[in-house]
Amino acid sequence: LEAYSVEVQYGRTFEAYRGSLAQNNDQQVLFLRLGRAALYYQTLSGHQSGMWEPADRDWVTLSETQNLELTKAIQIAQQQQVPTLLNLPLPELER
Repeated sequence: LEAYSVEVQYGRTFEAYRGSLAQNNDQQVLFLRLGRAALYYQTLSGHQSGMWEPADRDWVTLSETQNLELTKAIQIAQQQQVPTLLNLPLPELER
């Protein structure tokens, strides 16, 4: 029962963390994870971002508008901005 509770809680978390993006020669980026629903990255410069697309097993580049929304989301996750409604894309459901 405890393991189930941990899994449920994980699905509700919202976190930003720094890590390496393997596809770009281990470039350092900020990752944003929305529970089990979505995973995003943004370069440390904030100029480029992407979303993990599980159906394709690849990163999809986000538009400039989506990149700005991701910047806000990362700031919220890092408690640098008050929570607000976000408009982020979500990956396709796996087929």
